[in-house]
Amino acid sequence: MSMAEAGIKQLVAQFVKGNHQARRDLIVLADKLGVDLMAGQQQALQEAIAANHEAILNAFVDRQYDRVVKPAPVFAPPELLDDDPQAENQG
Repeated sequence: MSMAEAGIKQLVAQFVKGNHQARRDLIVLADKLGVDLMAGQQQALQEAIAANHEAILNAFVDRQYDRVVKPAPVFAPPELLDDDPQAENQG
């Protein structure tokens, strides 16, 4: 095993343990060497992002629409309204 291989194995071991500096170094090294760390996960990632972006855009459009067009007030059904004058006088 060469020194480079040993160094990369040690870097990967540190990354697996949660070392954030090793994560940064590993990503930079993979980029320099042209290694795809996502290895086949790209399609699943794009689908997840697309669905998330659609939800974000829909929420934004809904908020903007409510600024321009005021929604009609929502009234309670008649059986829930307390418009009975006898009930107010008896209390």
